[in-house]
Amino acid sequence: MLPLIEDGLPRIIGRIKILNDYSMMFILRSVVVFLLFSIITSCSSSKGIEDKNVINYKYNGRYKRSITKKDGQLSSLKYENLKLNLEKELDTIIPAGKSIIINYEQLAPNCFKYGGGLAYVQNALDYFVPKATKFANENNSVIFFVYSKESVYAPIYNTRKDSHILDNGFFYSQIFKLHDNCSAQYVIRPDGKFLKIYGEDHFDDVEEFLLD
Repeated sequence: MLPLIEDGLPRIIGRIKILNDYSMMFILRSVVVFLLFSIITSCSSSKGIEDKNVINYKYNGRYKRSITKKDGQLSSLKYENLKLNLEKELDTIIPAGKSIIINYEQLAPNCFKYGGGLAYVQNALDYFVPKATKFANENNSVIFFVYSKESVYAPIYNTRKDSHILDNGFFYSQIFKLHDNCSAQYVIRPDGKFLKIYGEDHFDDVEEFLLD
């Protein structure tokens, strides 16, 4: 019997070696597939982040997804606290019984109206600011034009101190907490009802809300 066992040992060892080689190849192949998948996924994620950091000046699907609207009701206490904070940050006294309109400009990935260039923005401000101010005065409201120092055309706003107020960070972190669109509006009525819009050229919504 011993010779048979001795003769069979090399074959058994050979088969074990083949199985080990096959297992090792399977493991290596699995590792390679996993690494390739990880690299592809990482590249796709990086591309998404890069796209997010590129300012979109087109009115396309990406821009439309950045538009959000929210309305609600503040309690009397929250309204009074908000009003006090706004007066502090804006360095003003807001008359009782007045609605408050805040137009905000920030740096964000979607800035449709800024695609027209410097001259366009200058002309748009020359038209919009007096029109919006006139509307506010005629509708028992006060309006404020606030901008962050990182906003796309902050240098322009810096030259318009008579109408525009530089945000020290309060509005960016406490009022306008979404940062996917360059423009936003916040409207608060004396009864505590509010409307917040992220998106450009939505003053018709503001008008409808105040006249409701």
